Amino acid sequence: MTYTFEKYDRNLLDRAVKNGHSVTFSLGTDDIGELGISNPHDVALVRVGDWFDLHAWQTKPIRRLMLETPKSPREILDSASGLVGYLYLQYEQAGGPAGMGDISATYNPMAGTTLRVVQVDPIVA
Repeated sequence: MTYTFEKYDRNLLDRAVKNGHSVTFSLGTDDIGELGISNPHDVALVRVGDWFDLHAWQTKPIRRLMLETPKSPREILDSASGLVGYLYLQYEQAGGPAGMGDISATYNPMAGTTLRVVQVDPIVA
C-alpha cells in the first residue's frame, strides 16, 4: 500500500492549529539527511516515528518564512516551527508518489507528547 500525503501548506497548518485539528503532510523527501539530522539515534527515531521539538529548526526570522515558499525539507521544518512547537516525524517506507519512501510530519494538538530534542547539523553553504 502506497501512502501519499499532501505537500506542506503553511496556511493549512495554521488553520489546523487555530481550529485544534490535526494535519499530516509530506516533507517531500525520503532522505532523513535532508532534514539536517545525522545523529544515528535521531535518525532511528525518525525511521520508527516520534515526536520532535522544532525549536532547533528556528533558524530564520518568522517574518521572512511567511513570505517564502519553502522548497527543501529543512525549510519546511523551519517554516512549520514558526507555527507549532512540535511535529510527529515518521519515515513511511511505502510513501511518496512512487512508493519509494517519504517522510511525513503530523501536527496533532490532542496527542500527549514526550518530546525528543534533535541535534540538527549546521547548514553548510
